[in-house]
Amino acid sequence: YRELGATTTACNPSFVFASCARLPLKVSGARSYDSIVVAGYSTCALSSGATWCWGWNVHGQVGSGPVGGISNVPALISSSRQFAALSLDISHACGVTATDSIFCWGSNIHGQLAADTLQTPRCGGGGGFFCTVSPVYAAPGLAAWQVSAGSTHTCALTPAGDAYCWGSNAYGVLGNPTALG
Repeated sequence: YRELGATTTACNPSFVFASCARLPLKVSGARSYDSIVVAGYSTCALSSGATWCWGWNVHGQVGSGPVGGISNVPALISSSRQFAALSLDISHACGVTATDSIFCWGSNIHGQLAADTLQTPRCGGGGGFFCTVSPVYAAPGLAAWQVSAGSTHTCALTPAGDAYCWGSNAYGVLGNPTALG
């Protein structure tokens, strides 16, 4: 799914993940990165506050290009937001700004972007599902210095040390027994 961000060779032609690299490859582009996160079939990295992502974009988690497509090389997230930290999972990504604001992009089918699904466009094939390739302001009014994207939920840690979670509560992952499952 091009999550390496570089040209690869066939390692195991009979396997679905046939394209691989047995030795470290430099990611395409002439930039240096400050931090990097990987999950599922996508990768995102920060370079002087700018966010670059590549790989499989089935849920819009790469933040650019067509949903369902693949980005072979790092693509700049189409946002003027400068993130201090990132988190990525198979279906969505989130970033925290230097002013402790949370922005997320990708799938919102379970509410993991902390945005009203009616405000999130449908994307993907066959009528699609709720998602966005542009970062949306998640959990307005909640200041956070850390965010963690899970497959169907997201959690954030506030400067006071309080944890807040939203999205699917399957298996009690939101940590609140009053939340709907």
